[in-house]
Amino acid sequence: MTGRKTPDELERRLNDVRRSLRARHAGIEPDAHFADRVIARLPKDEGWTIAWAARRILPVSIAFAAVLMVAALATTRSTDRTIASTTRSTSASATSPTGSDSLDWLLEDGEARQ
Repeated sequence: MTGRKTPDELERRLNDVRRSLRARHAGIEPDAHFADRVIARLPKDEGWTIAWAARRILPVSIAFAAVLMVAALATTRSTDRTIASTTRSTSASATSPTGSDSLDWLLEDGEARQ
């Protein structure tokens, strides 16, 4: 049944879903003044959402960005040290047959397979 459904079949299935949802309805309906009570409980000041975001979300976002920046710097320094030590090393295991870095050799080999 992975083929296309006819409009009549889709309409029949939609009606079946609607009937099953109606059968599960709890029968609870809000009174006419429900929306008025909800609106009355909302804060009167329209700017409260901006103030809340500035007090709560902005500091957390700045802290998260700072953590990411420190992690990126630490990773970059670690990579720089690894590259520097690899270029100073003259062992045969650290160089490829072409004489370049082993990581470059691995990446070139992976690109050739694709």
